[in-house]
Amino acid sequence: MKNIFTNKIVYDNLTSDIKFDIEKFDFTDYKLSNSEVSNIDTKFYTNGIASTLEKLSTNPTSGLTLGDFWYNTTDKNVYGYTQEEDPSFVPGSSWSNGALMVNSQSRNAGDGTFNSTISAGGFNAGPKNTSDGFDGTSWSSLNTILTSREGSVLGGNDSGAILAAGYGSGFSALQSSETYNGTNWSSGPNLSVGRVQMGGCGDASSFILWSGVSGSFNYYSDMEEYNGTSWSTGSSPVNQGNRKHGSGTSTAAFSAARKIGSTLYATCEEYDGTSWSSAADMLSARINGSSFGVQNLSIVAGGFSNGNESVKSKSTYKYNGTSWSVAENLNSAATDTGEGSGSGTAGLTFGSSYSTAIYQYFPFCEYYLYDDVAPIINTTVEFSLTD
Repeated sequence: MKNIFTNKIVYDNLTSDIKFDIEKFDFTDYKLSNSEVSNIDTKFYTNGIASTLEKLSTNPTSGLTLGDFWYNTTDKNVYGYTQEEDPSFVPGSSWSNGALMVNSQSRNAGDGTFNSTISAGGFNAGPKNTSDGFDGTSWSSLNTILTSREGSVLGGNDSGAILAAGYGSGFSALQSSETYNGTNWSSGPNLSVGRVQMGGCGDASSFILWSGVSGSFNYYSDMEEYNGTSWSTGSSPVNQGNRKHGSGTSTAAFSAARKIGSTLYATCEEYDGTSWSSAADMLSARINGSSFGVQNLSIVAGGFSNGNESVKSKSTYKYNGTSWSVAENLNSAATDTGEGSGSGTAGLTFGSSYSTAIYQYFPFCEYYLYDDVAPIINTTVEFSLTD
């Protein structure tokens, strides 16, 4: 039983009036005896204004206004019409097919929010120089990047971004970066080394990237930081490896899974702006999927689940800052997608999925939504009135 009055009942005169203070709704317990209920026949008070407490033999099902109260003469309970969370609501996540991208590619870089996403580069018969933007409803073409690249990392959104590293023509590892001002791409500062298949996260003015490999597949164990002007060396991650999923910010980053040689590892790490530390392993190792969110609510979706990169996955895993859990599957098994964008409750995976026998590139896009806030409904609540 629930009491939607702010304070407990204040009795003026138990034989005549009962005074309520209902300045705000709350759920404070109280009980009335049946003998006291029998004397509710005149008035109660709302913020000092006397009102008649209506007596009804049945609870009304229509014509109610929030704040209405009445006494049911049949079951001898007081009822009120108010708002509360829908008790039938069940928190959960879901994927839905999104608007197709303008361009078809795989291994594109991307970042942003659900309503402001940018994708740049990618692979389709070679590195691409295309760039697309998503406004929460549809994709549109943006101005091309300066250097065709794939397997890069990107931070920011369609109003401003930093794009760095990746494979260029001839599978050369690029050392260059580019910046986006919402309209055009411009040359940015060079990294200390050319690298590919690294993790990355941040925004247009504060971005980090870590690990990855060189063009000749030497593994890097360092991190580089971008401050909006230049790159500098940062703290080294705990583990070497490439194809790490990155999410979060430049001062609260999350790195999920990795690959060395043909072996996949489920190991994860967190970065606090100063140093890296180990985090809980993923439920199973995964590479080349999409990742988005923040350090304490991160999503990894799709990707390859085996070392020789032949098994594509629909699985989605969610990290809550302490442990992993299974979320709703993608509608389509997808891999080599863009980095992903959005928060841990509303995000995108986009880019292309391909088969190992015949390379096929798609303007793939799916939306992820997680809802844990119960809707508020209008409802009748009952007060316990017992001896």
